[in-house]
Amino acid sequence: MSVTIRELNPNDVQKGLLETLKALAPVEIDPLNGTILARCFVTRRWLPRVHAFVAETEDGYVVGTATLLVIPKLIHHGEPVGQVEDVAVHPDWQGQGIGRRLMLRCIEAARESRCRKVILNCSETNIPFYASLGFRPHEVGMRLDLNYGGAIAE
Repeated sequence: MSVTIRELNPNDVQKGLLETLKALAPVEIDPLNGTILARCFVTRRWLPRVHAFVAETEDGYVVGTATLLVIPKLIHHGEPVGQVEDVAVHPDWQGQGIGRRLMLRCIEAARESRCRKVILNCSETNIPFYASLGFRPHEVGMRLDLNYGGAIAE
């Protein structure tokens, strides 16, 4: 069965998007709130430069997703940076090139947005996949988990 890569739309939440995202991490969003969030992405209410893509089967089921955030920068002549987030392929569809096609679409969108570079964070087990697309390890990723109150965790 062939798969089409296209922009996310709010109806994708009801067509397998949440199940596909569970391949990446636990999803604690109910379908109604997920639809509202997807609508915000589509209408660009939160960030004006978000490109969310899905892989859709011929029968309309979402089996993959990836998001590119285009981040404006003050350095390097103001050239933006593309940051890839939430790359996921439904477990039943992994190993069929869907993740690669989604990543190539993100890279294309970064070029169209005149990004200087594309960055992402991944687990060590995913390094060979991203390396096959030309990515290389660079610097060290770090994070700070904040509690929901907005204060820094002590």
